Amino acid sequence: MIDTHAHLLKGKYENTNVKDLIEKELKNTDFIVNVAYDLESSLEISSQVKNHNNLYGAIGIHPSHADKSINIDPKTIMTKLGKLLVNEVAQGTQKIVAIGETGLDFSKEDYNEENQIKWFLENIKLANYFHLPVIVHTRDAWTPTIKIIKENPATNFLLHSWTGTNQNLSELKELENVWFSISGIATFDNAKDIQATLGNIPIDKLMFETDSPFLAPAPNRGKVNYPTNVKDVLKFVANAIMMNVDELESKTDANAKTFFGIKDAKG
Repeated sequence: MIDTHAHLLKGKYENTNVKDLIEKELKNTDFIVNVAYDLESSLEISSQVKNHNNLYGAIGIHPSHADKSINIDPKTIMTKLGKLLVNEVAQGTQKIVAIGETGLDFSKEDYNEENQIKWFLENIKLANYFHLPVIVHTRDAWTPTIKIIKENPATNFLLHSWTGTNQNLSELKELENVWFSISGIATFDNAKDIQATLGNIPIDKLMFETDSPFLAPAPNRGKVNYPTNVKDVLKFVANAIMMNVDELESKTDANAKTFFGIKDAKG
């Protein structure tokens, strides 16, 4: 079982040793992709992945942090992230497997669309330079997100914590460079629009995640989430699309390994 998106980071779990938490969670998962949202978490993850065999990382700038950095030239941050990746290549570790999470979030009143798009595009440029896929966060911003994805056909994108409608899906599922990751949101009683899409997402483009410590799947909604709970998301979707749990796990785990270019994970 693979969790393609977690935030096992300092300050995210109260009174918890993050190193011990990672070791515990890795015992019950094949691998975990630990995902950054700013420079500080990117630095933390680049260090973490060196110490845990089946922990991989994504580094990048979340749109909310882009808005907090409106007076900073994104190229200066991308240069620092690029140095982390150059060091990885030099050391031959290749444990940073994606850029993200990045994207667009227009859910807050004070969002800056122009600024977020600028940062999103700089994250994509960084991904392209190092031949890495992009983990996308999008909220209340489907139209510009889809436009940017279509304008970058050479970049592989993973739509993290999928919350789209069938209309969104119809625009995306035929694109060869787009994958979909389902989180605990899909298990919530009020997620009918998301649930209506589950049977229409191509199985060969589907993955699962927890977004830990957030979005614990039902019936534990509102509680602290952990990567091992990814199995509950998978079981919910398997039931929704009437597919054998083991078969769905096998197929989606293979998708994750392909998307992130991971060959040596256990399982």
